[in-house]
Amino acid sequence: MAVHGDQVISAFGDTAHKVNVRSVRKSLLSALYGILIAEGRINPASTLAELGVDDQPGLKEGENGATVRDLLMARSGIYHPAAYETPDMRRKRPARGSHAPGSF
Repeated sequence: MAVHGDQVISAFGDTAHKVNVRSVRKSLLSALYGILIAEGRINPASTLAELGVDDQPGLKEGENGATVRDLLMARSGIYHPAAYETPDMRRKRPARGSHAPGSF
């Protein structure tokens, strides 16, 4: 189901059936970024520092060296808590600063 505001734009299947899809947003965002990269509007080699991007809580030293490509590949080295992480996810999350961008 796709919704914009309070309007259903497209729907198929049993939309009342709940499915835990977790990381689907990364795939969708990667596809959208792919369009912008193909059009030359975004450089995947640009770093967060070059783009003036920060986060909450702020990025630590070295984290701002992550590139758009690193972010899209989930290899940024930035390990903030997830909004709805489980205790198991929390235990498995690497410590902040433990991996350089693009290395893990």
